[in-house]
Amino acid sequence: MTIEKLEKEIDAGGYKFPRSNNLSVLTRPVHIKGTDVTLANSLAVHPMEGGDFSAEDNSPTDTVTRRYLRFARGGAGLIWFEATAVQEDARSFDRQAMITEKNADAYKRLIDEIKKENPDVKVIVQLTHSGRYSKKGRKPAPVIAHHSLPLNDRLPLPPDYPVVSDEYLDRLPETFARCAMLAYEAGFDGVDVKCCHCYLYDELLSAYNRPGKYGGPYENRARLVLDTVSAVRAALPSAAIVASRVGMSDMMPYPWGFGVPTDGSVACDLTEPLRLIGDMRARGCTLFSLTMGTPYYNPHVNRPYGQGVPTSPEPPLRGVERMINTAAQVKIAYPELTFVGAGYSYLGEASPYVAAGAVECGMIDVVGYGRMALCYPDFARDIAEGKFDRHKSCLTCGKCSQLLGGFRPVGCPVRDSEMYLPIYQDLMRERAEAQK
Repeated sequence: MTIEKLEKEIDAGGYKFPRSNNLSVLTRPVHIKGTDVTLANSLAVHPMEGGDFSAEDNSPTDTVTRRYLRFARGGAGLIWFEATAVQEDARSFDRQAMITEKNADAYKRLIDEIKKENPDVKVIVQLTHSGRYSKKGRKPAPVIAHHSLPLNDRLPLPPDYPVVSDEYLDRLPETFARCAMLAYEAGFDGVDVKCCHCYLYDELLSAYNRPGKYGGPYENRARLVLDTVSAVRAALPSAAIVASRVGMSDMMPYPWGFGVPTDGSVACDLTEPLRLIGDMRARGCTLFSLTMGTPYYNPHVNRPYGQGVPTSPEPPLRGVERMINTAAQVKIAYPELTFVGAGYSYLGEASPYVAAGAVECGMIDVVGYGRMALCYPDFARDIAEGKFDRHKSCLTCGKCSQLLGGFRPVGCPVRDSEMYLPIYQDLMRERAEAQK
């Protein structure tokens, strides 16, 4: 999408987007409020799972190293490292990242290489429990917080499938804290307690009908998130960043979604998400990456797409608009915190101008790119130098997501074709054979 095309679609659809030609605002240093850490610029690489860690011990492989060194050379001030499981039954697939006492040295070598390539970059690791999307090997092994009817239908799960116990959940803050310390000792600058996209911690936030200490009223539903943030903060030295990727709304009807109105409409209600962010801040969380929806139920919400995938139920620009402007509401509520925004990759060539507008207007502090980083790892450097190349830009074709869903190493078969096109073609051949 060019800036000219964006302007035409804004005029036709009545969309509200910030824009600025002053791209230099994206190159200014960003101080993470409440810390002594300053990012080199306001551009970030979002956590994009690669599916290419070692099948033996979940340590980084050569493919992982290649991907992150490309990110480092690309010049973004922040690399938000992909979802990293805190224990074996928390993995969403067998080759997901997972840091342990046995493989921590391998992660240290990777971080050392990243910092050698770009000494100024900060790296946050996203610690996660995959919850209902956990797998044993490649077979589903769900750990569910409650029976979400829309999500049960997607998996699917029977109505008598067991719900995770309070005792199991009680142990998780300590587990996250242990992994956080391992990550910090390996050289990560901070830790994200992942709380989005209907993985376990996010799903608990919508456990309205769960009995016991982790369900029902807000105080119970938020208990595990807040206890974990407290445990992680206590385990780490003050120099370490405690962060969280938070879903502003699951965009699923009540009582199955967090951050939605109780009238059953699929909309966004920030009442509880804002309360959650305030409570996390009180426990030492100072950096937030904001997202919405879930890729397993409404992928168009958090990852607006333009081609090569099923038709979106709404104009993609509507989803981008929602992501940007909802994040701005959160930023207005908490000016003392630092926020990373999402939804920009769909905008392609026009994205730097919208990103600059959002930062210049104070709608967001840092602009994150996910899919764009996979296909165009040099995006930050090229934006800074005023030479963003539309021919390197993301097409929002969904092929990277197809690779992840097919348990293949994830990258861009279009823009990084030498590496990933053969992998994608192999996946397509496998699926064609399965349909015969």
